[in-house]
Amino acid sequence: MKNKELIKDENFILTEQQFQEYQAVNLTNDFMFRQCMNDAKILKGVLEEIWSKEIGELVDIQQDHHIQPTQEHRSIFCDIYARDSKGDIYILEMQQWPQKELRKRSKCYQSISIFDQCTTKRTKEEKIEYSSVSECYIAFLCCFDVSKVFQTMKFPIVEEIPKTVYRSDSMMFVDLNNYSLIENERLRELFKFILNSDTPLHASWDVVQLLWEKVKEKRRNKDMAEDFYISEARLEERFRNGFRIGEERGIAIGEQRGRNEGYASANRETVLRMYNQQFPIDMIARAVDMSNHEVYEIVGSKLPS
Repeated sequence: MKNKELIKDENFILTEQQFQEYQAVNLTNDFMFRQCMNDAKILKGVLEEIWSKEIGELVDIQQDHHIQPTQEHRSIFCDIYARDSKGDIYILEMQQWPQKELRKRSKCYQSISIFDQCTTKRTKEEKIEYSSVSECYIAFLCCFDVSKVFQTMKFPIVEEIPKTVYRSDSMMFVDLNNYSLIENERLRELFKFILNSDTPLHASWDVVQLLWEKVKEKRRNKDMAEDFYISEARLEERFRNGFRIGEERGIAIGEQRGRNEGYASANRETVLRMYNQQFPIDMIARAVDMSNHEVYEIVGSKLPS
């Protein structure tokens, strides 16, 4: 199977082997996570347990939700995006691989989501009360050691559960692999199932049971399996394109840095040669387009007092 062909072939036919392999896809996969978590009853239960708070009725649930307030703004894609009847926003992300800027990414998601809500208020409203501005709660469920991403933790992010849950009032990062360290039985059961949803489960929490039924439902659906393989192929193609663009950009940056370093080296040699020939500092600085201070730094002399 060539992934590139999958994207172009609208008549792609799922093989029996592919369908059998699809049965092992669990909730750590973005596609399966989005397909199963967009159920209102499941999502509401999960969000309330994660945030330890009662939330309003979910009036809007979107999977793979794209937000871009205007053409000039940066756009984001959320695995699961939801709004409740109170106007608050909840974003739930499955994160398989470490990202050093994960915390900044979460802030970006929050800022854009809240800004988007503020700018879509009814135009007839002459005055918008600040109390009506949405809160945005974002949780990243991670399949890696979160502590390695946050080695220098600073307020307001705190380590709520050592090596497992890092959070502020509206931002949370969970290391799913350490689910056994969580005292909350429901969350422990949920996170274990997310990691091992390719095996049958007898759960005590009804939300996890519903999630298990949803996983089985999606796995039985051959159309869904086809969507999965095409989605994976498109993702891989975007990765290849991104890698190629990044590689080209990296080469260009490297070449520019090399040129800059070459110019700097040549200028340094010129400064030292002119200094040894006892040219005035002012004249040297003008010759190499540097400040007097930069010239003094190269020749190792102190600025005159």
